[in-house]
Amino acid sequence: MVLSSLLFFLGASLASFFVLVGERVSKQESIVLPRSHCSYCQHELRWSELVPVFSYCFLKGRCLYCFNHIGHASTLWELFSGLLFMLLYSLEVNTLQGVLFCLVWFILLSRLNQTDY
Repeated sequence: MVLSSLLFFLGASLASFFVLVGERVSKQESIVLPRSHCSYCQHELRWSELVPVFSYCFLKGRCLYCFNHIGHASTLWELFSGLLFMLLYSLEVNTLQGVLFCLVWFILLSRLNQTDY
């Protein structure tokens, strides 16, 4: 159970990062700076607001500061990716195959989230 939870969190965290990469690359922004922030009020997010899936649920889909709605698409990608990691582990997928599959998955995920196509 603990390992499944860690795998879910790893998959969701990687999805969150690759969604961010896709969005920022399409806008020709740095993927490092500025730190994650609200799209509306530009408030820099704290670590507790960046926990994949759980922060969205805890904040009820709104920014803690300006109360604007947060898009749910990235949360769905996080949820799906976390479940995918758990599924790959439960199916006992070969390590190399699993790594290659996840690499392709996250490259596609970052491409899907580029807004300039």
